Amino acid sequence: MNHHSFLEPTLERIATAYLMIVGSGRSGDDEIERWLAAWKIVPLDQVWLAESASISIGDVRAFERQLQLAPLVSPRRVGIIRQAKNLTAEANHAFLKFLEDPPTHVTTILVVEHEDQVLPTIISRCQRWRIPSDRTNPKLNQESPADTNNDKSLDLGKLTTLDYRERFSLAETWAKSTSFVSQFDELIVQVHAAYVAGQIATNKVCQLLAYRQLATTNTNPRLLAEASLMVIERVGKR
Repeated sequence: MNHHSFLEPTLERIATAYLMIVGSGRSGDDEIERWLAAWKIVPLDQVWLAESASISIGDVRAFERQLQLAPLVSPRRVGIIRQAKNLTAEANHAFLKFLEDPPTHVTTILVVEHEDQVLPTIISRCQRWRIPSDRTNPKLNQESPADTNNDKSLDLGKLTTLDYRERFSLAETWAKSTSFVSQFDELIVQVHAAYVAGQIATNKVCQLLAYRQLATTNTNPRLLAEASLMVIERVGKR
């Protein structure tokens, strides 16, 4: 059994599948947050299999279909199964086939309390990571009260009520925030939900995704914020 530290699975050498062994009574959620942040995987490119007392083959196939989609913003698409021990026999075998030939842009994390809760054939296709029982789990990117307030101001519903002057003022504040990129990600999640509800056109979503990709470059964040808020202004107006 290999014992690894959190920092070792870097983006440059990320595996296609990990078995996270967390120990009795632990969820591993904080550790997963660490990994996703280190790999720069935004919520739009995370696929979480819903927890259930029995994970069926239908659940697994729906999960796999979501993973087949190309990542929208992140370098990879990451799927998380938090209760891998609850996979039925049929689901286990279906998922094994997926692990044998996964898409090149996909990484999967299976979480179990103990290694013997999944099939040996699945274990053999995963890198095993045992989380030390004394691991502290500080939240990544703890925000100051000021940043928390900024997050609230990026609520999509409120943004649609702002006039141009208020948008430019907000853009200036947002651009100076230490959590500029993470707030951008949360905003995109809200816009995606609006798109699914038929409230925003596809080209507007594509514009925002393009601006988000520029957010980690040397592009002026205030210009990005202003341009993005002008797109948001037209939510519901195709």
